[in-house]
Amino acid sequence: MIQDHTIDQTLIELARTMKALKALRAARKSGTASTGYKICENCSGVNHLSRNTCFNCADTYFTCCVVASPEHAAATRASMDLTRKLADLRQGR
Repeated sequence: MIQDHTIDQTLIELARTMKALKALRAARKSGTASTGYKICENCSGVNHLSRNTCFNCADTYFTCCVVASPEHAAATRASMDLTRKLADLRQGR
């Protein structure tokens, strides 16, 4: 049976996750979440997202792009915490 304190904790985590996701959406709309880097395929140089060519070798092929913002990290963390609370809810803890 689901316990009352687990329901309360889950609701708190749900509210925190919603707040973090809304902050991430606002940061993306305002353009402040566009910090990050991309890695050059040729020399493995780390470049800012705004660069079109690698600063080391002037290559234009990049393997991956990583967008790292505080809002993204907070939303990911809140989502993981909510997942754990939902598991507790399902287990009746």
